[in-house]
Order: sequence, then structure tokens, then C-alpha cells
Amino acid sequence: MTVVNTNPQRPPMHIGSIIRIVLLFVAAIFFFSLYVAFQLDKKRIPVYQAMIKDSTITTALLDPMYKQTILKKKGVVKSTDYEISYSYKIGDATYHEKKTVKEEPQTVTMPLYYSKSDPAVHTFNPQADIDNIEKDAASKGPIVVGCILVAVAAWYIRKYLKRRAEDIEEMETGYRPLRYE
Repeated sequence: MTVVNTNPQRPPMHIGSIIRIVLLFVAAIFFFSLYVAFQLDKKRIPVYQAMIKDSTITTALLDPMYKQTILKKKGVVKSTDYEISYSYKIGDATYHEKKTVKEEPQTVTMPLYYSKSDPAVHTFNPQADIDNIEKDAASKGPIVVGCILVAVAAWYIRKYLKRRAEDIEEMETGYRPLRYE
């Protein structure tokens, strides 16, 4: 990258380096927040366990029309998802929801677990949800990737500051030190 210094009183900014550092920190924040979200999901486990223990089950009425999404990679089907709409009734209240599921609906009714304390909290398979939450919460991948990105950003900051110091020295002395990159 060619850097043009239009103001002889100030060294060039090396904007590409600054952008690279900012993008690394943004990506690191994303991975740290993903890890935190996985940890916060663990608070839902007792609710799902209570659904199983209390056997709070109702019947969901599925809309017979649903959306099928097929993910293909190089012409090979990798996964198929189904976006279903359904409604269920608890007492006098009727709830209408949408959910994406992996298996094609075979009937127009399905058993649905719900929370006694808040019937709007529901799931078709609480044990599978518990297993997925525990698996995600046990994963250290997002925190490791976030730490690696912060380390790379720190290395770029160090490199940027060293280059900036060389630019200042060149402005003051008129001599450019050799760079070994």
C-alpha cells in the first residue's frame, strides 16, 4: 500500500492497518458474545426439565402448508428444513407460532410441551433442547477463536505502532531505518 503524506508535519496514518485491527476486534467481540449467549441459554434448562417432570403437554395444530428449504452443496443435499406454522390452546388463550424443524411434518397435530408458569414458553422436544444447550455451553470454540483474534489484533497494533514510530523518526531525522519484514 502506497502511503502519501500530504502534511509534512504529521506521519501517515496507514489506514489499511487501522481497518484490519478494527475488523479483528469486531470479529473477536462477535465470538465472545456467542460464547456468552451459549452460557446464558443454560438458564432455560430448568424450565425444560420442569416441562418433562410435570408432563405439561398439549396438542399443537399444524398448518398443512409449510415451507421446505433444501441446502445443497455441489449438487448434493446437505440438509432440509421445514418452516411450520402452528397454534395451541392453553385455557382460554390461543397461541400462534412459527418454528423451523428438521423433520417433515407427517400429521396435522403434534404433542407440545409448555411451561406451567408461562405457557408461551414451549417446545416439541424438551430433552433434545436440553442436550443441544448443554452441548453448545460446553463448547470452548468461540472463546478460543475470540482470544486468537485478540492476539492477532495485538500483534497488528504492535506492528502498526512500530511502523508509526519509524515514520516519525524519518520525519525528524530524514533517515528511514531498514525494515526487516
